[in-house]
Amino acid sequence: MANQKAFCAYPFTQAVVRTGGSIGPCCLMPGVGDVRKESLPEFWQGLSIQTIRSQMLTGNSAIPACHMCTTQEARTGNSMRLESLRDYKFLSPAHYERVLKHYGWQDRDIPSRLEVHVGNLCNLKCLTCRPEDSSKFLVEDRVLGISNHNQTDYELPENFLDNVADAIAQGKIELLDLRGGESMLVPTIKKFLLALAPSAFEQVKLRIQTNGTVLDDEWKLLLQQFKNVEVMLSIDAVGDANTYIRYPSVWADIERNTSWFKTQSHIKLYVNCTISNLNVLLLSDLVEWCQQTNIFFHGVPLTKPVFYQFNNLPESVLQQAQQKLSAYGDEFSYITKATTDNNISNWQNFCRTIDLRDQHRGNRIFDILPDLKQYWT
Repeated sequence: MANQKAFCAYPFTQAVVRTGGSIGPCCLMPGVGDVRKESLPEFWQGLSIQTIRSQMLTGNSAIPACHMCTTQEARTGNSMRLESLRDYKFLSPAHYERVLKHYGWQDRDIPSRLEVHVGNLCNLKCLTCRPEDSSKFLVEDRVLGISNHNQTDYELPENFLDNVADAIAQGKIELLDLRGGESMLVPTIKKFLLALAPSAFEQVKLRIQTNGTVLDDEWKLLLQQFKNVEVMLSIDAVGDANTYIRYPSVWADIERNTSWFKTQSHIKLYVNCTISNLNVLLLSDLVEWCQQTNIFFHGVPLTKPVFYQFNNLPESVLQQAQQKLSAYGDEFSYITKATTDNNISNWQNFCRTIDLRDQHRGNRIFDILPDLKQYWT
């Protein structure tokens, strides 16, 4: 029987496709299949994902592919897996299989939710990003000698999106989550949406993740065609701090575009924040901004690279952050109850990486986090 420590909703409900073609049930487990070699139905009904589902339903809590969530739960008491149970209302192990049967999730030939990272074209190079998610970051990594990725590795085959469009036309996909790079800069995303059958605008819920700096008139008209839209704003701090972390974003552009989103009654607006040691001390300011602008805040602790994890900080600095966040009750209990990493190599890697990027970009971390200066290695 399924148990609370093993079960996750995502292998039964959604698939995430990365720019390199890898596919899995969530962003932490992408390498289960490859859309360059198999169709979406072939993946969804294949042996790899079926084995993971079977292990979860039989109570196996030691699934190798789920080690990221297992590690995170042991460290913070929270994980994407636990968030999935809350999201899909899996409240008790005794009801897991009943809920799956009720919604027909075990009988589907493709997932009901699909997240597709179409390409890595982006106008920002956020500090915690990766080359597969930002073309700007990829170029900077090559200049700095950090990595030597090939840009052509991060473009999905067009026939995959054609198959997605067919599935939408058949009413098989309930939520379509399209991402870049910066979603509103990727021409393929706009082209794909414009080519959808008119019925899709009524049937499918569209989710777009954006850094909030790009919003042209064509996008405004396109978003207004859909009946149900979710916009996830990737914001990690307020003002100059966000510019530093999500370099070189302009806060005035984000506020202007956010104001337009808020005028659209059919758009649900969220802030999706990557919580790291770069912003955990500044998090309360972002939460306050969300409350003032009436936007839902959703924070996700960063898992990789480990030197950016929120507890890779001097103990006194982490305690400052914990004291600020304790005002929000249990919402940030996974942070307020955490202990300092105490791994000196992680801290040294953090300092070296930040020094390297700061020198290249001509800015300095101490302008937004002066408390770190005395501990800098």
